[in-house]
Amino acid sequence: MAKMAGEGRNLIVKAYRTVAEWSPSPLKKPIVDLQLDRMPPIARAAESIKYNVMAFEFWISPLGGLRECFRVSLSFSILLFLIWLPLTIAGAFAVGLFLQMEIIAAHIFRILIYALSATVISLLLYLLWQHRLEILALLGCGGKRKV
Repeated sequence: MAKMAGEGRNLIVKAYRTVAEWSPSPLKKPIVDLQLDRMPPIARAAESIKYNVMAFEFWISPLGGLRECFRVSLSFSILLFLIWLPLTIAGAFAVGLFLQMEIIAAHIFRILIYALSATVISLLLYLLWQHRLEILALLGCGGKRKV
């Protein structure tokens, strides 16, 4: 486990150094392979595509700035990914805990509401029982009326 953490740290340091050091190198002008005629069709197609891509790259940026830009962008993307991944995992874990806590809190709240309502109902029944004679007298159903 410690080895993996060390490798991750080294990768981050390497990506940072790559981003910090801008050193484009000039490209060589692409040449057609002299044995292109003798190659099988699939190898010839691959070599043709390779030549066209390299010629296009040389045409756009003969000093190697485009290749260096891609290299630095890729390194920077890897660095951002290595920072983003643990934060995303921790965030997902925290959201999961929060949702579980919310569910537990909802159950506790529901239990407290039931207990509170039972207490209020019990208190009302007790008060009604204590004052039953006065209530019956007010309703005209008998009982003694206090003056």
